Amino acid sequence: MINGGLFFVGILFSLAGACMLALSMVMQRYALSYASENNKVPLFGIELPRMLVWFFGLMAYGIGCTLYVISLLFAPLILMGSVFTTLLIWNMIFARWLLKEPLTIPKIACSSIILAGVCLVVIATPTGIPVDFSPNDVVDLLSRPAGATYVAVLFTLVLCSVVAIMIYERTYPTNVQTKPSPQNSELPLPIETKTSSTCTTDKWASPTAESPSPPPNAENDIENTAAVERDGNTKAAAAGAAVATVAVSTATAPAWLDNFMGFLYPGSLGMDEGICSLTMKATISMLANCEGDDCSMWIVWVAALFWIVTSFATLWWLKTVFGRYEVTKALPVEYGAVNIASMCSGLLFFREHRYLKSWQLSVVLSGLGVILIGLAVGRLDPPDDKAASNDVEMVADIGPSQQVIAAPSTDTKEAKP
Repeated sequence: MINGGLFFVGILFSLAGACMLALSMVMQRYALSYASENNKVPLFGIELPRMLVWFFGLMAYGIGCTLYVISLLFAPLILMGSVFTTLLIWNMIFARWLLKEPLTIPKIACSSIILAGVCLVVIATPTGIPVDFSPNDVVDLLSRPAGATYVAVLFTLVLCSVVAIMIYERTYPTNVQTKPSPQNSELPLPIETKTSSTCTTDKWASPTAESPSPPPNAENDIENTAAVERDGNTKAAAAGAAVATVAVSTATAPAWLDNFMGFLYPGSLGMDEGICSLTMKATISMLANCEGDDCSMWIVWVAALFWIVTSFATLWWLKTVFGRYEVTKALPVEYGAVNIASMCSGLLFFREHRYLKSWQLSVVLSGLGVILIGLAVGRLDPPDDKAASNDVEMVADIGPSQQVIAAPSTDTKEAKP
């Protein structure tokens, strides 16, 4: 059982974990999306290797998860899962600081509504819900039809999502384009140089979204650009600056499929983290409440194994999801799924509903509904073209033979109209 003091200690640990995890997401997106010719990313005034900055974000993720693990020792999962959703508020703050994303009305409304939903869950959650489970208790919970069915459905959804994402990644991969550096952006490109657009007006459009048909003279433009490259330009070579990549996409996803995958990518990440939270809470609780041979029961090893596997799988998901989709667009879906999974794990698997009165259960479910409404409001935020232009452009299915690299030219007389 937990008392009121420890109850709020758990809330503080969950808030701190949410803060660190939001910082992790933004840092990883920043590292993967920053346009740089020397593969360096500025952080706190120092240029660091791109993957080192990404690793720092990964370390922040580990710290955030650790704080969340600690919080589960003091409070029930239905409460901690909701409090942890405040990372979307932290994400808005960090994205404004590091990614220079504007604070729009939908973002502010999203954060306010989520905070209101979390407050409802906190108010309605009683302090008498048990958080200590022995290995025999977990076996009993897993043996129940509701618990076994819930775990089986959750694992099945995640495995199917992995297969779908792997097929999509193979069919519509993304490559990073080199963009002109800011200090050399005043150098004009040859008139013929054209860059195929992969942007759509849909906020969920990924870099592989189906793009408008190219103009009739697109092939001639590319041929002329290649000719300019072969001829060379000594002035641009002396400038030694940025290059423009002309990419031709040969495989683009239909709009409906791209929109669907925009939900599946972060949603499946959220379900994976839901499994991670479930097995993590079970493992930590069993290890803290076992004695003698009970500590080596099969359920302890199985729960610990799935905790480790899903934790490492999260690393792949993070790089895959946030390498393709913007943080502010993917994160609400991800933690909407995390919140639903955590709530279901608490109510269906750990049977926390038995300790809630009818009005408390109604308020908790209402709080969950308010949080989901807040997530939906966050999706109403239109794409920021200015912010998107600062990201590294991602192009679908581009091979070396399909790219034309043309140096910026200061002499447009060589270009044929």
